[in-house]
Amino acid sequence: MREKSPPLRRFAPSPRQGGQRWWPAQVRPRRSGMACSAALCAVDGYGVCFTWCVCAQKFWSMDMRKVLHPADWAPAKGYANGIAARGTQIYVGGQIGWNAQQQFESDDFIAQTRQALINIVDVLKVAGAGPEHMVRMTWYVVSRDEYNSRLKELGGVYREVIGKNFPAMSCVQVAGLMEARAKVEIEVTAVLPDAP
Repeated sequence: MREKSPPLRRFAPSPRQGGQRWWPAQVRPRRSGMACSAALCAVDGYGVCFTWCVCAQKFWSMDMRKVLHPADWAPAKGYANGIAARGTQIYVGGQIGWNAQQQFESDDFIAQTRQALINIVDVLKVAGAGPEHMVRMTWYVVSRDEYNSRLKELGGVYREVIGKNFPAMSCVQVAGLMEARAKVEIEVTAVLPDAP
């Protein structure tokens, strides 16, 4: 007679993720397509969750990133001070605010930023990644004043395209970009967790 599965419980991360800590979890391994209700989740010193499926006898990597933030620092808003990650590295070259046909549809800074972010997401998709895998983002803007004066609008388009994914960021004002109409260029590094 088949043994009854334990009650299903959602995984809730510990507020202090470190060492080897285990919680019951419900897991749906992506490759096997089967749901397993008898599973454990271990969080290592990197804050990485490895879910062990008792049925499949395998580790399934759930999150390969850790945000680095010194305990006595003020909170970072809209960015991370550092990210530690493991997996396949993806480098997205500088994306500007033109479309897939390399045509500018607007000279507005916010519109160009939105298009540049869409371009980044499209490139990440080719590698099977998404905004959640970004670990570093560097902005090059031609006007620091416009960037700072339009932060609210900028935050709106960022969340619309990228969501609440905030990698380590830098922003630099430059004298100009190679495309004369470009007002912003953004490059990204992402890390995609290796397949089990």
